[in-house]
Amino acid sequence: MTTQETLDRQIITYLAERLARGEFQPTTARNNRYILTGFSESFGARPLNQLGVRVVERWLATIGHLKPATRLTRWSTVRQFVLWLHRRGQITADPFPLMRAPKRPRSVPRDLAAGQVARSLNCPDVRLHAIMVVMVELGLRCCEIARLEIGDDDQTKQTMLIVGKGGHERELPVTMSARRAITAYFKSEPPAGAGPLFRSRREPGSPSSAKTISLYVRLWMAEAGVKVAPWDGISAHAFRHTAASDVLDRCPDLRVVSEMLGHLHLSTTAIYLRRAGLEKMREAMEGRSYGGVSTFEGEDAA
Repeated sequence: MTTQETLDRQIITYLAERLARGEFQPTTARNNRYILTGFSESFGARPLNQLGVRVVERWLATIGHLKPATRLTRWSTVRQFVLWLHRRGQITADPFPLMRAPKRPRSVPRDLAAGQVARSLNCPDVRLHAIMVVMVELGLRCCEIARLEIGDDDQTKQTMLIVGKGGHERELPVTMSARRAITAYFKSEPPAGAGPLFRSRREPGSPSSAKTISLYVRLWMAEAGVKVAPWDGISAHAFRHTAASDVLDRCPDLRVVSEMLGHLHLSTTAIYLRRAGLEKMREAMEGRSYGGVSTFEGEDAA
């Protein structure tokens, strides 16, 4: 048995444990395995106790060509795995606390303008229309839409139980627009009483998969003229960004939007803050006074 095989076996055990605890979905486990396998290949045939700072730096050099956000994702994935190794006593020290994570560049969420949302929602397919309305009204991911069950929709309380990443649950209010869309969908395609909220038409009784939902939304956005080119940032996930930004504009309390989105940390929600326009920025900056001296005094103030 080679030492690389040993590390590879640790990866298999690690992923199996997180799958068994419900912390990973199968897709997440596959993505993690791909990243961790690359780390294992970089590590090579070395004893596990040699897993230190230099090993991680050497691995980081192999992914230096990737985008900053991608490097940070891979860094986080490997860091969690190495921490697991340390806690299990497989390595004597965790090198990551001694290192600085790759920087994530500031980015503006790719939300949609009101007109783009309106064109997207002008869809003749009642099921797809309902899916998109629920996404933009409640700020849901495709995987969360796919997991919705009829029983999650409490029409008495007008709330919806959402199962998010890692199996974390949250309860959200169902807006009037979302309720109308769901009612129209049920009227067109009556449910059997229980089961998935958004059912597959190819396999009645089964849910539409997250991949299928993403594909159908993307295709319709292209047909509606909202998505104009591949990789233009316009996709089903743009509805979630739009919901977050719009709700923050109406209620500038990060905690409200953080709960809506199912974020564990407010710092994650903060990226949805829209950048202020120049005129709004000028209005906020102009006319201040410090010690009786106004900053708005023209050339004399200079």
